[in-house]
Amino acid sequence: MFRDASADEHYAGIRKYREKHPDVCIFTDNFGVQDILSTQMFEMSNMMTSLIEYPEDIKKFQAKFADQMIDIGRRSIKAGADIIFVYDDYGYTERLLISEKMWLEFTYPHLKRMIEAFHDAGALVMLHSCGYQMPLLKHYVSAELDCLQTFQPKAGNDFEKAYAEFGDKLGFCTGIDIQLGEQMTAQEIKEDILKSYRIGGMKGRHILGATHMLQYTMPMENIHAIFETTREIQNGVYD
Repeated sequence: MFRDASADEHYAGIRKYREKHPDVCIFTDNFGVQDILSTQMFEMSNMMTSLIEYPEDIKKFQAKFADQMIDIGRRSIKAGADIIFVYDDYGYTERLLISEKMWLEFTYPHLKRMIEAFHDAGALVMLHSCGYQMPLLKHYVSAELDCLQTFQPKAGNDFEKAYAEFGDKLGFCTGIDIQLGEQMTAQEIKEDILKSYRIGGMKGRHILGATHMLQYTMPMENIHAIFETTREIQNGVYD
């Protein structure tokens, strides 16, 4: 039994912010049906073995959980949200957490119907999924996902290759490499950001975003370079 999320008070913050800022883009985040099992309910190995040992039970839970997330998402959109941000990690370094076949069986159907429901309610959908994503891009396009975030190069993702094939159908929020950027000089991270910016500019479906949260291990001069470069981009220096 999930908590009742129908009360208007849960969405009052969205309504108030929309009234105060009518021209801004508001997003709210929901869990997807895979990460809720692997990080919030079980630890990773128990989630993986449960897919094999109790597949029908897992599918029933995922269906009910997706229903709950769809209901919350619809109410958020009605309150004023423009984008639903679905949090659902699928990848590790250079491989998926579960096989593509199992992902298509357990996870994809619910991701697809969540996207459809949020589109029908009038919102865009952005998916957060860490790790390796290359085998899943075609399925995101099939599900009509609007944007993928974070697309980490360190995990084996190739932004230039992915964008050349899917950039006219799928948006990407990426390009400021926080992980590999820790080993770069300030000039190198600037050049890396500009490379991603220029790749993303070819099709116009790119949000220049960080591939991870900033860590204390990021050199201060690199942090300055990140902000300086993004300000220069915003001011049209490289147009």
